[in-house]
Amino acid sequence: IVRERCVNIQNSGKSLLSIINNILDFSKIESGNMELIEDKFNISSVLEEVINMTVTRKGCKKIEIIVLADPNIPCGLIGDEVCIKQIIINLMTNAVKFTHSGAVTLSVSHIVQEDSIILKISVEDTGIGITEENLNRLFTSFQQLDTRKNRSIEGTGLGLAISKRLLTQMGGTINVSSVYGQGSVFSFEIPLKISDARPFISVNEPEKLYAAVFIDFEKIENSVVKKKYTTLMNEISSLLGVKMVHIVSLSELKTTISERKITHCFIGKEEYIENKDYFDKISLELNVSLIQDITDSIQLPASIKCIYKPFYVMSVALALNNEADNYNKIERLSSSVSFTAPKARVLIVDDAEINLKVASGLMQPYNMELITADSGPSAINKIRFQNIDLVFMDHMMPEMDGVEATRIIRSMNGEYYKKLPIIALTANAVNGAREMFKESDFNDFIAKPIELLALDRVLKKWIPADKIETLTSKDNTTDDLKNNSNNINKEKHILVSKGLTYTSGNKDVYYEVVVNEGEEIS
Repeated sequence: IVRERCVNIQNSGKSLLSIINNILDFSKIESGNMELIEDKFNISSVLEEVINMTVTRKGCKKIEIIVLADPNIPCGLIGDEVCIKQIIINLMTNAVKFTHSGAVTLSVSHIVQEDSIILKISVEDTGIGITEENLNRLFTSFQQLDTRKNRSIEGTGLGLAISKRLLTQMGGTINVSSVYGQGSVFSFEIPLKISDARPFISVNEPEKLYAAVFIDFEKIENSVVKKKYTTLMNEISSLLGVKMVHIVSLSELKTTISERKITHCFIGKEEYIENKDYFDKISLELNVSLIQDITDSIQLPASIKCIYKPFYVMSVALALNNEADNYNKIERLSSSVSFTAPKARVLIVDDAEINLKVASGLMQPYNMELITADSGPSAINKIRFQNIDLVFMDHMMPEMDGVEATRIIRSMNGEYYKKLPIIALTANAVNGAREMFKESDFNDFIAKPIELLALDRVLKKWIPADKIETLTSKDNTTDDLKNNSNNINKEKHILVSKGLTYTSGNKDVYYEVVVNEGEEIS
C-alpha cells in the first residue's frame, strides 16, 4: 500500500510538472522568448523516450501501443530534439488519454532531400474522435473539447496549441482528421538536416536469417488491432529484409523448426504459457524471444529473451542481432549500465547526506572512483587538489549554491577548470532549466530524482572517452541473481528483474534484502 501511494504521489508530481511546463512554454512562445536549440541527435533515442513515456502513461489500460518505424531514417539528425520529443509525446499521451479500447499507432517515416529530410510523424487512435465543429478549436489555448464528457481527464488544453506553435517555429506543419466515435489521426512534418546518413536500425546479414512469429492474432477481439498487427509483421519483414513467417499452430512451428529453417522465434505470452516445456527446451538451441506487456509480465528462464511491447522494428532488429537483452525495459530500468569506467574519478556534491548516498549507489555499478563533498567550498577544495574527471553539483545548497561554486571553479587559473565537465543536480526540472544552467557555465543537468537512463546518458557523454570501457559481452548479473535467488529461497517466487528496480540495479543490496527478508518470514 505504501509503495502504491508513493507511485501515485510521483505520478501526480509528474503531471503537475507537465502542466507547469506547458504554461511556461506557452508564455515563452507568446512573448517571443522561445529559443530553439539545434544540435545533433539520434532518432532512436527520441523514439525510445517517447515509447517509454507512452507505455508509462498507458499503465494498465487495455489498449495496444503499435509503432511503425522506417529503419532507413538517418540515425543522425540536426534539430531541437527536446521540442520534437515534446510534440510527439503530446500527441501520443493525448491519444492514450482519449482512447479506451483498441490501439494507438505511432508511424515514423521520412522523405529524402539533398542534404536533409522531411521527418513525417503520424499518431492514429481508435478513441472518442472529434466532431467536425470542434476541429477548428483544437489548437486554441486552454481549450478542452467535450468538457462534460472528458471532465475526468487531466490537462490544461495547451499541449496542441504549444505543438502547433513549436512546429511553425521549426518550419513544420501539423494536420488532423477525425471521425467522431471512431478515432483521430494527428500528423506533422518537419524539415531536419542530416549529420549521419546511416540507417538508424540495421540487421547483420539479413539474408541468413529466418524468423518465425508464433502468435495467434485471431485471439485479438478488436478487428482494427488485429489488422494493425498483421500489417506490422509484414512491414518489419520487408523493411529489415528478413524472411519472417507467421505461424498459428504449434505443430506447424515444430515442423518448420525440425527442417532447420528457423534462426529466431518470436512467441506470444499465451503461446508460451500453453507450451512452456517445449519452448524452455528449444530455447537452449534456438533464439527464442517472448513478447509481453510490461505491466503483466511473467518470469522467464535465462535462455529465453524478453521483448516488452510495443513489438516493433527496433526491438526485432536487436533480437535478430542477438542483442535483445539490451532492449529489456525492466532490466534497463533496474540497471541501465552500458559501460564501466574504473579509471574515472567523479565528484558528487550535495549538502544532504542521503542524497550523496543515493547518487553514489546509483553510480556504483560503473566502477568509477566516487568522491563526495557536502558543500560548495568543500567541492572547490577537492577539485583544486585532486584530478577529477566529472562533477555532479547540487543546485541549491546553503551558504554557497551550485551556481556560485561553479562560477568560482571556472574563474580559477588553468584550462582544466574551464573545461572540467560540471553537471547540475537539480529539482528545478521545469522547461528552461537547460538554458539557465548553460548560461551559468554548467555543461549539462540531471533532474532529481535521478533517472537511471538519464544518468547513463550523461556519464557516457561527459566522461573522457579513453576512460570508458564498453560492455561487449552479455552481463551475467541477472543470471547470477536468478541462481542465487533460487538458492536463497526455493519455495518463494522471486521476480529478480522487478526486485532490482527497487535497488537501482545494485546486486549486493538485492542479495542483502532477499536474505534478510527470507530470514524474517521463514
